[in-house]
Amino acid sequence: MPQNKFLYRVKVASSMIFDRDKKIQANRVISEKRRTIRESTIPKTILFFTIVSFVFILVAVSLLSTAFSVSASASITSSSSSNSIPIPTPAYYPAYDPANSYLYVPDEGSNNVTVLNSANQVVTNVTVGSNPFAAAYDPLNEEMYVSNLGSDTVSAINSTTNSVTATISVGSEPFLLAFDSANKEVYVTNEGSNTTSVINGSTNTVITTINVGYEPRAVAFDSENNDVYVANSGVGTVSIISSATNTVITTIHVGYGPGGGEIYNPINHNMYVTDHADSAVFEISSATNKVIAAIALPYNPRGIIFDTVDKNMYVACDYPETNSIFVISSKNKIISSISGGNQPYGLAFDPTNNEIYVSHPAVGAYLSLLGAESYVPVATIHIGLFPRGAPPVYDSTNKELYVTDTGADMVSVIKTSTNKVVATIQVGSNPIRELFDPHNNEIYVANQGGVSEFNVSVISGVSNKVIATIPTCSYPEQISFDPVHDQVYALCESSPGAVDVINDSTNTVITTITTGIGDDPVFSVFSPSNNEIYVENYGSDFVSAINTSTNEVVATISVGSSPFGGMAYDPTNELVYVGDFGSNTVSAINTTTNTVASTITVGMNPLWGAYNPANGLVYFTDYGANSVSAISGTTVVATIGVQSFPIGVTYDPADNSMFVANSASGTVSVINSTNSLVATITVGSGPRVLAFSSSNSEMYVGNSGSSTVSAIGS
Repeated sequence: MPQNKFLYRVKVASSMIFDRDKKIQANRVISEKRRTIRESTIPKTILFFTIVSFVFILVAVSLLSTAFSVSASASITSSSSSNSIPIPTPAYYPAYDPANSYLYVPDEGSNNVTVLNSANQVVTNVTVGSNPFAAAYDPLNEEMYVSNLGSDTVSAINSTTNSVTATISVGSEPFLLAFDSANKEVYVTNEGSNTTSVINGSTNTVITTINVGYEPRAVAFDSENNDVYVANSGVGTVSIISSATNTVITTIHVGYGPGGGEIYNPINHNMYVTDHADSAVFEISSATNKVIAAIALPYNPRGIIFDTVDKNMYVACDYPETNSIFVISSKNKIISSISGGNQPYGLAFDPTNNEIYVSHPAVGAYLSLLGAESYVPVATIHIGLFPRGAPPVYDSTNKELYVTDTGADMVSVIKTSTNKVVATIQVGSNPIRELFDPHNNEIYVANQGGVSEFNVSVISGVSNKVIATIPTCSYPEQISFDPVHDQVYALCESSPGAVDVINDSTNTVITTITTGIGDDPVFSVFSPSNNEIYVENYGSDFVSAINTSTNEVVATISVGSSPFGGMAYDPTNELVYVGDFGSNTVSAINTTTNTVASTITVGMNPLWGAYNPANGLVYFTDYGANSVSAISGTTVVATIGVQSFPIGVTYDPADNSMFVANSASGTVSVINSTNSLVATITVGSGPRVLAFSSSNSEMYVGNSGSSTVSAIGS
C-alpha cells in the first residue's frame, strides 16, 4: 500500500552471509562448532553469471514491484489468531506423514520432535539428536527422517510407533533431506562439510558421501530423470547427482543464495529452488539441467511446496514487510498472495485436509495453519471493446452473466458453466448499467446515448434478444428493482435529476419522479424494512427516499459531500449506508425515521459499499486511501489495507469473504469474515466491479482496461 510502499531490491553478494546467519541462528540453541563463523569468498568463476543474474532479476522485480506492494498491517498475526498451533520451541521445516495423518515438527531448542495428529493435538514428543532442524518422510518404509544439526546425525522415526529406530552419523551440520523413491534412498545435505550423505532406506546406513558445493542446503528428488538436486547456498550453484551412480554429473549456476527450499513440479516436470539473496525462484529444466526461468518475488523467499490438490506451488517470504505466501502456477504465473502470518518460513502440505502448515522460527514457537484455497483465476473471458465498469449481472434462472460493453454498444452473455461467451446482444448507444429482474427473467440495460437517444433495453433471459426499448429521461445512469411491486427504477443523471418508474409487466414508464430528486442521481438501494428506494444525488449532497407504493419522494436527507458510488443496506440494523466521497465519511440513514443516525469517518474517498451477512458488517472501499473500512452499526471496527485505488466490493457467500477490485493494480483483494486480508489475485487491467455466480461459486470481475472478465474460483 502507498503508506507502506517499498521498492523490492536485489541484495548484493556482500550481504548474503550476514543475512543467512542472522536468519538461521535466530531463536535456536547453537552447537559449539556453529559458533565459529567460517569465512569464504565467492569463486570468480561464477562472477559473470552472477552479474547477468543480478541484472535480470533487477529488471523483473522492478516490473513487479507495484503489483506486490503489501501492507504489514493487513497481515494475519498468527500467534494470536485461531489458526495458531503452539509448539515447544521455534521450528523451521516440519514434514507431513499422509499414511498416519501426522505432522512431525523438529523442535530445535528442545532436541525433540513434536508429533501432531489431524486435530492438531500433540500425540507424543520423540527425543532425537541435538538441534533437530528438518524432517522428510519415506512413504515406502513409513519412516520420518530428521536432521540433527548439532550432533551431525539423522534420526529415523518409525511413524507407526513413533519411536527412533536408528541414529545415523552423517556429515557436519546436516541441513535438509529428500527421499529418492526410485532407489529407496534418503539424501541429506551437510552444510558444514560441503557434502551430501546417502542413506539406504532399508538398512538406515550411509552408503556413500558425495562432495558438492559450498554450504549445501536444499535438496530435492526429480522423479522424471531420477536425479537429485542440491542447492549450494554459499556459491550460488546447484549440484545435480545421478541417483543411479551417486555422483555429481553437472553443476549449474543460479543466484547468490539458493537453498531455502526446493521442490519438483510433476506438472511441468521441472525443478524449482528458492533464492533468498536474489528474491527469486529459479526454474531448472529436468530435460536439459539448465536454468530456464526466474520468478521475481518480494524479499526472502524461503520454503516452497507443491500442492497436489490445486497443482500450484506455494512460496513463503519471511521479510517482515512482506509476510506473504505466494501462489505460483505451473506456468510460472504468480496468481495470488496469501497472508502468511509473521515472517513465514518453512511449509508443509497436508493433502488430506488441503491445508498448509507454516513455521515462524524468527518470531515464536508456533505454527500457522492455512487453508490452501488460492482463489485462482480460472478463466479470462474476452468480451469486446470497453466494459466500462458496470457490475456484471448474474441471471440466477439461466445461470448466465451479462456484461455491458460500452464501446461496442452491446451486452455479452457468459455461460457460467463453461465461462464462454454464448451471445452478444446489440442494445442502445453507450450502455452503462444493467439489472436482472427475477420476476420476469429479464435484463434491463440503461443506455446513455449520444445526444438524445436515452432509453432502456429489455433483454429476454430465455432468448437473449432485445424484446423492448423504453424511452427514458436524460442520461439513465443506474437501475434498481422493487421486488414488492415489481417495478424498475431508472435514475437519470441530469440537472435537475429524474427517476423513471417502469412497470416490468408492460415494460412502459408509468411515472417520472422529479419533485424531491436532486442533481445527478447516480445510485440507489431498496430497503425492505419500509419498501422505500433510497437515491443518492451526487450533485446536491442529499438522499431522496421514494415510497414505492405512491412513487413519491417522502424525505430528502442531507448527507456528506458528493455522495457517489455503491450504497449498502444493513437488514439487521435497518440502516442505509451512503459513501460521502468528498467528505471522507459514510452516512448511516435510519430507515424508520429517514434521518442520519450517524456520520462515520472512514478513509479517503469512500466509493462502494456492500453488506456481509455472515458477520453483519458493512464494507466500504476507500478509493483515495487504498483501504477498506469495515463498519459495525455506526462504528468502524477495522481498516484493511488493499492495493491501489479500490472501487468495487462484493460479498462471496461461498466462503463469507469480501472481494475488492483494485483498479490501478490489476488485482482483487480477498478479505475474510474476521477482517484479515487473505489473498491478492492478479486479474486484468483496470478491474472495477464484481459479481458472484452461485451456480459455480465463482467471482467475476470486469476489467475495463483489458476488455476482459476474470472468473475467480477457490
